[in-house]
Amino acid sequence: MAAFTPGLISTVERSPDGVRSANERPVTSFSYVYDCGSERSDAFNSEMSLYRAACDGKTDVLFVSHLHADHINGIDGLQAMAPAKTVIVSYLDVVERLLFVLSDFEHGTVSRRRSTTLRAP
Repeated sequence: MAAFTPGLISTVERSPDGVRSANERPVTSFSYVYDCGSERSDAFNSEMSLYRAACDGKTDVLFVSHLHADHINGIDGLQAMAPAKTVIVSYLDVVERLLFVLSDFEHGTVSRRRSTTLRAP
């Protein structure tokens, strides 16, 4: 089962008369991934390659719905091929937040910056 849903939203500049032409080029684009995992690595790698080509090797936002392996086991691949600038994770309980902090500490990436998305209510 795959939980990898990529997307790309682009705006284009049209001619003053509003007629579409073959030479329209994107002016801005926004790339996102909703969940990033799969139980089938071959299918996931194929989809990831297509996504990387479409998004020019960057991801603006990665949304993670929950922390099941088939929804997150491809994040390391995404970060290697099309790194996410921002990651939004659903609500995490105290233990899950502590695990993230300990992991960051172990890798030397702990920062003093706090995110409101990770605070307990």
